[in-house]
Amino acid sequence: MPKQKTRRILIDASVATAAGETSAPLSVTCRKFLTEFKKSSNVVVLYSELQSEWADHPSSFAMDWLAAMVAKKHFHFIQLEEHAALQQACTQANLSQQEHRAWRKDFHLICASLQTDRSISSRDRKAESVFCKIAATFGPLANIEWFDPERDEAHLDAWLKNINAQKGRFRLSTPTSIP
Repeated sequence: MPKQKTRRILIDASVATAAGETSAPLSVTCRKFLTEFKKSSNVVVLYSELQSEWADHPSSFAMDWLAAMVAKKHFHFIQLEEHAALQQACTQANLSQQEHRAWRKDFHLICASLQTDRSISSRDRKAESVFCKIAATFGPLANIEWFDPERDEAHLDAWLKNINAQKGRFRLSTPTSIP
């Protein structure tokens, strides 16, 4: 079997927060996601804004998980770059005020994904929907993958292993994946 390709993946605080230590289905699903991620060859992307979000909404499980990833050196720290063209595309998009708030809140995730391997795990379906709309007119967003551990749980193993059969299913250019 071919060796799994390592990817640099962003994990939004929405996943970390949900990975609490309760028996609630969402909590169980997000813990499973983080546990399986840790077993994979992938690395978590870190940068100051994302670390602040994680710290603002901590779950002890997620913080222990992150500490383990750092200890194993399974992280990739970046300095977030400005993306003026993307910001202009977002600002000029025909969106409601609520949609504009949604992209502003998670703009840093998109910028970081463009600097790494274009892979995001987030539970924020509103932001995903907005970025799908923007991807229709701003090509660089089209190939970003957005994986929701709750909605896409059945595809977790394939997504983490970056199996070719899944290519395209989670891309922002595929808005039909959002219920």
